[in-house]
Amino acid sequence: MGKLKQIKEIEEIYDILKEQVERIEKDGKLLGENFQDNIPELLIIFLFRKSLTDDSELFLEELIKIMSKESWPLLERILVTQLWNDIPKPPAMFAGYSYRDFDGSDYSRFRLFSSTFGMAGSQYARSARIQNLPSEIPPTAETIFDSIMERNTFKAHPSGISATLFYLGTIITHDLFNTDPRDPTINRNSSYADLTPLYGNSKISAMQQPIRTFQDGLLKPDTFADSRILLQPPGVGAMLILFSRNHNYIAGELLKKNPDRFSNSDEDLFQTARLINCGYYLKIIIHNYLHTILGLDTTKSEWFLDPTRPYDKYWLLQEVPTGIGNQVSLEFNYIYRWHPAIAEKDAEWAEEEFKRLGITPESTVDEFKEKIKDWSTTLNKDPSKWTFNNMTRDEEGKFPNNKLAEELANGTEKVAGAFVANNIPKILRVIEVYGIQSARTLGLCSLNDFRRFLKLKPYDSFENMLGNPSDLTVVNKLKSLYGNAIENVELYPGLMSEKAKPGNNLGSMLALPFTVSRAILSDAVNLVRNDRFFTDDFNQHNLAYWDWDILEDQASKKLASGGIIHQLFLKHLPGNFDNKSTWTLYPFISSSKIKDYLKDRDDLEGINYNKPSSV
Repeated sequence: MGKLKQIKEIEEIYDILKEQVERIEKDGKLLGENFQDNIPELLIIFLFRKSLTDDSELFLEELIKIMSKESWPLLERILVTQLWNDIPKPPAMFAGYSYRDFDGSDYSRFRLFSSTFGMAGSQYARSARIQNLPSEIPPTAETIFDSIMERNTFKAHPSGISATLFYLGTIITHDLFNTDPRDPTINRNSSYADLTPLYGNSKISAMQQPIRTFQDGLLKPDTFADSRILLQPPGVGAMLILFSRNHNYIAGELLKKNPDRFSNSDEDLFQTARLINCGYYLKIIIHNYLHTILGLDTTKSEWFLDPTRPYDKYWLLQEVPTGIGNQVSLEFNYIYRWHPAIAEKDAEWAEEEFKRLGITPESTVDEFKEKIKDWSTTLNKDPSKWTFNNMTRDEEGKFPNNKLAEELANGTEKVAGAFVANNIPKILRVIEVYGIQSARTLGLCSLNDFRRFLKLKPYDSFENMLGNPSDLTVVNKLKSLYGNAIENVELYPGLMSEKAKPGNNLGSMLALPFTVSRAILSDAVNLVRNDRFFTDDFNQHNLAYWDWDILEDQASKKLASGGIIHQLFLKHLPGNFDNKSTWTLYPFISSSKIKDYLKDRDDLEGINYNKPSSV
């Protein structure tokens, strides 16, 4: 009761002070005639006032008069602190036009001290400290997969989330994580959302140079840098190609509207288009990806989670800094392995693709590495010649619009898998085994240690970990695997088997495992907020006064409940999508489920549920 009483007293004091500040601000004048009689109010204003100070009232000058006549150490300290805090340290921004480096260096505003923070080729960070040592040797990775991970019967996502959401999610994970097979402590990509699968991770590498035309800031048609995308379901490649086309569209608009600036500078035009394209990628993550994860795109609410917003220090609330740099960790590499979500037909596609490469569920990790290495040597050195899913390029080097549209629409038709135990396709067995073995080699923490790191209550029993009612079959398997000791449960197997949040629920529409759900929101905020190009340097100077309405028709955006990804479909696959169809406006929710969510909405005039006629 003592703590509750203290909290109540603090709340009462805060309410009294807040009322005084509101009274002062409502009166229009800060203080009465005699400032010296109002020292308590001066302190209140400095500590609590929200509105901007009207310097015409000479408030600062009156403070100085008071302090010149009488010593007020506390008031002087508050004044010095306020003046010191007016200027950020270290500086938030630096003069001079600034591009994104391809390797992710120089992305932090702390670059005077560490320009390599989060750059490609850096070691992964470690987030969570190991606090509880396992009491016995864990079972083999193969045994774990066969027991609690392998999909025997497909379990559909409870909210009807579509495979298309996970196509974008795959681009994001391949953007952030690219583990060096020779050294699993090294991430070959930067730790930022900078469309590395499209642009590559190094300016001088073989990844980046071949994708550019070096004329008018353009990429080669329908070309991307990361060959790993070719081994993903074809909807992933189709979506990445839309971002490739979007880059070239932006470059064309910039040249048309700013001929004096860009007519003789391919590099300036390319880099500015790249900044804008990455900015649009961020907007899609915020307005579509996170919106769907939270269930907001099926409501009338215009609110969205915006990690870029500035938050200065206010009373007991500390400043939330921006642009300080980001370094992805090993733990989050595993947090984003959403393999249970793979749709049935995408699992079938993966099985056929792996079979073509000579990879089976029984392949060893060494055999898998060798097969992937052999495959990579067969690829054309010019990525503009790559193809996937038997698509052919036309004379201009572009894929047929209707084929790309078909892959994206098919993704909206497919229901993703649920985040539950025993729902990972068997064809991924060797990849999961590789992951579990690598986690042990790198010394990853347990599931409970990671929950402690996130300030979440650790599980005290297997039944608690699986939820109520628990799947007793999985509970017993876990007890058998980990010696009936909940603290022994490793991070990744734990994430792939713990209870998931309820589906069809505002705030948890993606129905992620509890620990994953909490972790990805923290990571999303840090990933975006720590990137200076999305915060401090996201301005008209760097973006060449770009008009975002060119990519974001407001009427269409309202019809999509704030979403904007559909406008990529409409702009870059013209004639293939209906601008009022849910297949276009809500691609992240399966076509079989979307009507259930929108049937009672009276603000979506003219919307229809028709499948694209070209598909």
